[in-house]
Amino acid sequence: MIEEYQEEILVAYKKLKPNLSHDLQNPTPANLRDEAVKLYEERQDGREILLKFSEGNYKGSENVGIGKLDIDKFRPVNHFLIDKTSNPNRRVVELVAWLINFEPRPFDTWKETKVGGSNSGGGIVISPLPPQPPQPVPSPSFLEKIIQWLEREPNAKKKKFIVALVPVTLIALASYTFFEHISTQCMYWTGNEYQSVGCSVKVDHATVIALDRQKLVGLKKINRLDTITEKDLGRVWYVKIKQDSAEFYTDSGNYPLNNKKVLMPMTKYILDKYILHK
Repeated sequence: MIEEYQEEILVAYKKLKPNLSHDLQNPTPANLRDEAVKLYEERQDGREILLKFSEGNYKGSENVGIGKLDIDKFRPVNHFLIDKTSNPNRRVVELVAWLINFEPRPFDTWKETKVGGSNSGGGIVISPLPPQPPQPVPSPSFLEKIIQWLEREPNAKKKKFIVALVPVTLIALASYTFFEHISTQCMYWTGNEYQSVGCSVKVDHATVIALDRQKLVGLKKINRLDTITEKDLGRVWYVKIKQDSAEFYTDSGNYPLNNKKVLMPMTKYILDKYILHK
């Protein structure tokens, strides 16, 4: 789960980068050191994170100056922010979270929100709609009587009957269309895409959820990974299944098989690790 945490922090950094300080926009080891010290002096929250990162050597500028913080200690932070490392130290990840004011943090707090948090709506199991009352259908004998009556009556009466029958037929068709529309307002994951289905239908080994037309049309699993290239950065999302495997999708949102997981934007590092160098 720590990998998902660090990936969310990295995604947040890239989104926030245009609005961050100059030092964070240009994350050299020296700039990162200066930014960390500046935030230590300006903010009260999270100071212990920098202390842990520096192994307790930094106690504030009144005791230890900026020059006492070794720039080389910030080199792994730089590597993490530019996607140059696949397994950053836990202290590095927590420091970056503090630098960009990522919430929730630290990892243990973030983990609690993932494990114990409420559903975000993407995977809510809805109760089946109550069955609609059956529409009255004329019995065959009744239809036969109408046909026999039409055959006996003169054309004038037939015409009046047909005129009266037209609005009734239109109402019946409209009712059928409406109830047919209501009955397909749910969907389920087939393993590769979402399929619309009646809300009262039970699907083996699948959860029926409220219909989301964007997901129904746009969210598909990408099975041919050889079709994914660097041009798809920003257009493909992924979720890690195991330490050495990931699945890729055509849209963002919750992971269809576990709504506590979120599909993350594919980064260059993920592309290299799971597709190009697989």
